[in-house]
Amino acid sequence: MLKERKKIILAAVGVIVLFMLYTFFFTGGEAPGTSPLTAQDTAGSEVIGQDLVALLLQLQSIRLDPADPAFRSLRDFGQPIPDEPVGRPNPFAPLQ
Repeated sequence: MLKERKKIILAAVGVIVLFMLYTFFFTGGEAPGTSPLTAQDTAGSEVIGQDLVALLLQLQSIRLDPADPAFRSLRDFGQPIPDEPVGRPNPFAPLQ
């Protein structure tokens, strides 16, 4: 009797799992070709896009005048990059 109950419970769990898999993969209210994994929240992306456009417009409005004393006071703190030794022409060739 215990083995029969185990089989019934196992079969019921299997049917429930199969039903859940079927409803998850093959049904839903989405349009064809859309997936919950690829769907995007357009409301959030519009806000992010608006902030990005506003920042881009602010950066484009900046003008550097070489005659400005503040521009002339800028100094270059760059450092030269030293030459490195060059290796073999083909690193995958066998050693000779």
